[in-house]
Amino acid sequence: MEAHHSWLLMQLADSAFPTGGFVHSGGLEAAFQCGAVSAASLADYLADALLQCAMTQLPFARATFDEPQALAERDRDFDLRCLVPAANRASRAQGASLLATSAKCFRRDELVALRAAARASASPCHWAPCFGAVARLLDLPREESLRCLLYQQLRALISTAVRLGICGPLEGQYLQQRLAVDAEVLLAMSAACPWQEAAQPLPLLDLLHACHDRLYSRLFAS
Repeated sequence: MEAHHSWLLMQLADSAFPTGGFVHSGGLEAAFQCGAVSAASLADYLADALLQCAMTQLPFARATFDEPQALAERDRDFDLRCLVPAANRASRAQGASLLATSAKCFRRDELVALRAAARASASPCHWAPCFGAVARLLDLPREESLRCLLYQQLRALISTAVRLGICGPLEGQYLQQRLAVDAEVLLAMSAACPWQEAAQPLPLLDLLHACHDRLYSRLFAS
């Protein structure tokens, strides 16, 4: 991978890149308040969440990386599979922010056109399809881009766990490096899953996430 690609990927993965991911818990807040997650079971929950991401988001990110011109179609296909209202809102918010931020920060005609086309077609702008298309238009390597997406998912969940007090920051960093091995296996596994076969292998995670809007008090938007 060329050096400028590494810099771009680090920028996309940086929490300072304004896509708003820090305001979403990915369902962890609801799972924690419902008693489905504790400090002792956090690692297992994170592994399950990574599997869910690998089998739902990565196939769509891979599809739009291969065919960024098909973003609108794949975006609508993803929308049909993202049935939990809180998760759907979060994915739309982050995807739209990614398109807007990328168009303004990287100032490439292709990204500006992609954002304009998405707005003109009233596309949902979900995170995973948009990430794949943006990575392709930035000329980034495909597998490194997908690894970056999976990394961001894990990092966001661990950051959420720390903010909720499920674990401390040092324990969070330990889990980050420990689960990187699982993430790499899942990245390879997802390569055999076309977007047409993408599905949630762990529906309980979606059921827990669906409880978010019913929580009495919330730290995160979703």
